[in-house]
Amino acid sequence: ENGEPALVKNTWGQGTVYTFGPDFRDLTFRSQINADVNANRTYSNGFEPGADVIMLIVRNMIMAELPHAIYKHTIPNKGKSAVMLTHDIDSHTGVDTMYDFAAYEMSIGAEGHYNLTTRIFVDSLMSDFYNGSWNQVNTVKLKGHKLSSHSVGHFPDFDDDALFPFGALGNTSSNYFPFNDGNGTSGGSILGELEVSKNLIETDHGVTVRSFRAGHLVYPDSLIYGLETAGYEFNSTYSANDILTSYPFYALQFPSFSAQESSILEIPMTISDVFHSDPINASNYSQKVAQWTDATQRYVANNSPVVLLIHPNRTYKLWAQQDYINQLDPDVLIYSFEGYGDFWKKRDELAYDTEIVGNEMQVTIDDAHLIDEQSFVIDYNGLDTVSFENQSGNPLYFDWINWDNGTRLYYRADAPGAGSIEEIKEKMEIYPNPSQGLIQVTGYEGEFELIDLSGKVCLRGLASENMPIDLSNLNQGIYLMKLGGFTKKVVIN
Repeated sequence: ENGEPALVKNTWGQGTVYTFGPDFRDLTFRSQINADVNANRTYSNGFEPGADVIMLIVRNMIMAELPHAIYKHTIPNKGKSAVMLTHDIDSHTGVDTMYDFAAYEMSIGAEGHYNLTTRIFVDSLMSDFYNGSWNQVNTVKLKGHKLSSHSVGHFPDFDDDALFPFGALGNTSSNYFPFNDGNGTSGGSILGELEVSKNLIETDHGVTVRSFRAGHLVYPDSLIYGLETAGYEFNSTYSANDILTSYPFYALQFPSFSAQESSILEIPMTISDVFHSDPINASNYSQKVAQWTDATQRYVANNSPVVLLIHPNRTYKLWAQQDYINQLDPDVLIYSFEGYGDFWKKRDELAYDTEIVGNEMQVTIDDAHLIDEQSFVIDYNGLDTVSFENQSGNPLYFDWINWDNGTRLYYRADAPGAGSIEEIKEKMEIYPNPSQGLIQVTGYEGEFELIDLSGKVCLRGLASENMPIDLSNLNQGIYLMKLGGFTKKVVIN
């Protein structure tokens, strides 16, 4: 702003010197503790690379100056990005409708992430909808999805230090009684919200709760220290747009440059069903999907992850999620939230060395932290061979594909992982089509809807390879069949 250079590049001897004007703490830590003086243009549902740009600049400096540079890919396997499907259950309608989301996600082989508000009491804010929800929640678990905490009370003043002191461990549903009277909350604490919600879900459903997201995405100063104290691993309370970074990072224990780094991995939320000025509804959800898709494409270009948050309390939100997934690039993976967190932790721990002899590069990897999903980007220009081995000298086998700007992506050829949308599409088929009555669906098992061109749902049911679907009672014409996140045309003649 005062005309001084932010970045200077000079040659020095046989090398190059880059000098940044700003302190790196201002370029990275400041946004991670959300002390960036509202530098973001949007809170969510946009593209705010901010601090990510700095890291990409540093990486590109190394790639430009160091021949045959190598870095760990930020997405598992060959993915261009990883989309994580997360849901906040904070209402009766969310409990009632989340089954449809869980069934759809199961049908496409995706693991959804369900953050539960454990409302076991009534106050001015909402009812005790967690009571009596065991069957619905357990069904979500049985469909292969993860359960985690969305606090006990979903209080909008959770970040008020006076109303929510840090507290002490030992909170239970028998001795923790927060209450909001419409003016504010009394009887609450940070550890109370974290500990009681975690213990309730674990006890009621026999799972291990590893993740947290605060109600209203409010972020108390002591939240990270509280999550560490209560035994969590992952947090997704920050919005990526708000803090100018979409990549995971280990959060500081407190919002201060001098604070210690914690063991809590923050995986910021990127896009959501919350649009404050123009809320999503049954008429405009396609516009919101277009906004999600536009933002996602920009993050994909940076190989950064995307966390989608949807409150599963309306059917049109399921349609929006399905349409969004249907429009994803084939190289984008649908990945589990905690699975990506585990990937990132291993990525952070992974160490390797490189040696170049002539035109050959040898990459030696400490395979104690090597997982099958980890791939590497290498500047291949001028190389004849790249080989991999562990510290004992045993070969590690990697395949490769061409990547960006003369680089190659080296990946484990037999690595397991989430399938791409294109692979799922290729397996689906409806025949005969056109049909005179009975049709068969292959490559898909789950719920379907048949919709006429006016938008009316004419038929709902379950599709299975062993169960023909009878359409003989419908009028001749063209229909759209929704199969999970995919829509196919069906003709009846």
